[in-house]
Amino acid sequence: MSVKLKATLKRISENLIISGSDVTSHSELSSTGGATAAAGGGMIGSVDDRRDRIPHPHISPAVNLHRRDSLFGLVERVVATESLYVYAVVFLSCRLRSVVE
Repeated sequence: MSVKLKATLKRISENLIISGSDVTSHSELSSTGGATAAAGGGMIGSVDDRRDRIPHPHISPAVNLHRRDSLFGLVERVVATESLYVYAVVFLSCRLRSVVE
């Protein structure tokens, strides 16, 4: 991997991914709208900072990447790629709207 890619992945991990110990707290934060953290839920950082982070992504155990007859999870990989593309388009359109306004 290039140095630039490694730096980008590290920055994403540090700024957008919740550490393993905060995953439970993040689900509580999402379901209570921040009330748990505001009431002293024991998490580090501001409520807004935690709300902007997501748990570390993982692949479903139902997806088998080792079976030749399923083309090693090709369908799931295509769906994931298309989803990322749609998210990117929506994100860019939101950024463009905010710049124009």
